[in-house]
Amino acid sequence: MQLVVKRKSRIKQTIPNKLVKAGGPNPNDAVKERSFVFTSDRDEQTRTMMSHRINNTAYSMGEINERVPFKQTEIWTFDNKRNFSHPVHLHATHFRVLSRTGGRNKVMPWEAGLKDTVLVHPQEKVRVAVRFDAYPGLFLLHCHNLEHEDSGMMLNILVE
Repeated sequence: MQLVVKRKSRIKQTIPNKLVKAGGPNPNDAVKERSFVFTSDRDEQTRTMMSHRINNTAYSMGEINERVPFKQTEIWTFDNKRNFSHPVHLHATHFRVLSRTGGRNKVMPWEAGLKDTVLVHPQEKVRVAVRFDAYPGLFLLHCHNLEHEDSGMMLNILVE
């Protein structure tokens, strides 16, 4: 492959010596902690997964599972109790990964910035600092594995 530059920019740009530190919610400002436990049930006769849950609850479109104050920082723990990895995705905001217990047992270098999805390995807990400061409203927390989401691994979060 060959890249050919046809014209140069009139704006002089330089690469900075130091990148801007990643922002996001400060865990020291947290006023509340919440836990979200990810589980799956197995049908032993067919050896297939029948349901996936967060906090032992199957998703219901009309139900509000958590109420979160607008512009309030919280610490959330995603606790994966089963042997499936779950890419946990949160709508309408970004969070900072603070720690991992079990699984990798450490925060990886590429997790230093703001995230809207974090991979939670089997038997692992991931703590994040989260703050909804852009929009109030009804948003989702769910596993990004489509089969898990479709069988109930999703919650409604009301930011008010």
